Amino acid sequence: MNARDPYEDVPPIDVEPPSDLEDVAPTDHPPRDEPQLYYRDVHAFVDEFLTQIYDRPLGTGLNWCSEWWKHTEAVFYLTALWHSWEGLRATGELTAMATWIVQYLNPIMDRVMAENGPFKGCQPDERHRKGEHKDDSAPHPGRVLPTTPPPPELVDERQ
Repeated sequence: MNARDPYEDVPPIDVEPPSDLEDVAPTDHPPRDEPQLYYRDVHAFVDEFLTQIYDRPLGTGLNWCSEWWKHTEAVFYLTALWHSWEGLRATGELTAMATWIVQYLNPIMDRVMAENGPFKGCQPDERHRKGEHKDDSAPHPGRVLPTTPPPPELVDERQ
């Protein structure tokens, strides 16, 4: 039995670039629809979400500053964390938050709160220093990372 080439009737692909620039598709693409953000800015993300779900005893090699927004490095990292959360949330994928935790939350927060991280000169609140378990502690409300609202002029809201 003779094997027939399944591609014998397919015309060759022209790989040469067009000689006339008018034949080239325009490079200016219409703007993409930006996803609707869940949190209006990084401050809302940190106050309303991150500090509520991230439960670590402070003073055990982990540092946090309630005025985190005064630390440029921390703002950079936390903004990246917020943007990654918003981007993955917008995908609607069922595994998006697991991906966010493994690829973004854990490594970024490990760096931000590291003993030699951006908060190395800040001291945790005394009630968090001991790391004792209390019935009202996280994951239930009660033990959250402390935060102080920034001055309004620091908040850059994204609409």
